[in-house]
Amino acid sequence: SNIAAGAIIETLPEAFVIEFSQPVGLASFAIETDKGAAVKGEPVALDYAPPKGMHAKFDIPLPRLSPGAYVAKWRTISKDGHAMANEIRFTLAAPWAP
Repeated sequence: SNIAAGAIIETLPEAFVIEFSQPVGLASFAIETDKGAAVKGEPVALDYAPPKGMHAKFDIPLPRLSPGAYVAKWRTISKDGHAMANEIRFTLAAPWAP
């Protein structure tokens, strides 16, 4: 993805880009505030619906986010029907001001 796991970024890209080694169906994608592994965070409203069909790359437009910790979560379906889930945690840092 264009945001690495555990990344601390100051500038949020316009889209979360995720690429797979082979085409998959993107069953779901969500971003939540990251309250830690034991506590579920608040969902972030996204204007995105996964496309139909199999693709190797997905560009998910991102809304403006406030500085803080987030987790991007997705679920994919392979050609043979296996479901796989993954997530990337990242932090959007407040821009440094002199």
